[in-house]
Amino acid sequence: MTTTLHVPDPAWEARLARCPLAGTALFGSRTIAELLGLLTLHPGRRFGARDAVFQLGTNLESTQRAFERLCQAGLVSEVRSGRRRDFVMPHCTGTMALRQLALETVTVAPRLRWAAEELGGGAVVAAFIHGSVAAGTETDTSDVDVIVAGEATISDLAPYVADLEHLMGRPVNPLCFVPSAYAAGARAPDGFLRRVVDRPRLLVGMGDDWLITAERSAHRAA
Repeated sequence: MTTTLHVPDPAWEARLARCPLAGTALFGSRTIAELLGLLTLHPGRRFGARDAVFQLGTNLESTQRAFERLCQAGLVSEVRSGRRRDFVMPHCTGTMALRQLALETVTVAPRLRWAAEELGGGAVVAAFIHGSVAAGTETDTSDVDVIVAGEATISDLAPYVADLEHLMGRPVNPLCFVPSAYAAGARAPDGFLRRVVDRPRLLVGMGDDWLITAERSAHRAA
């Protein structure tokens, strides 16, 4: 977590002015959407409203209201210690479902869609989350591991995901593969990508059909 106030990326803010987050419409406000993007990656961890403000760069009053609404919805619990009010999201099946939804509509996938639109061509064909965040076994030091199939390189994607570490409270670790290399790797019996395919993943609405086809091909090759 950070003690430095997050300053939103001006280019991303300009993008949102043209194309608002799907999560904003889905969850009722951008503050609630971004708060869920943070909380779902840290179940069991206590957050005060000011903690969330520093992570997200949101307004204190709107953040307090967002916590209240999440409490009313039963998604977080309030914990009091003296005058301090903290809020905690449980680690449960429902939280994992919200995590996937937030990754798809608030954090990772919207940034990759932005990159795909600006970089053009086949820059981003598909993407998904793997590793401990996908399995629900993350620790305080775990990264958000992302596989990206497409022509984009890690350096190409860097400007589009740079401030996600702040918004999610976790480093983002993308690995990029051109589509042919991804498909071949998913078929290799003892390769890294085959192990990834066979373990828990969170699909985030980026080329899911393409990924499912590649997965089926990998299993047929087994």
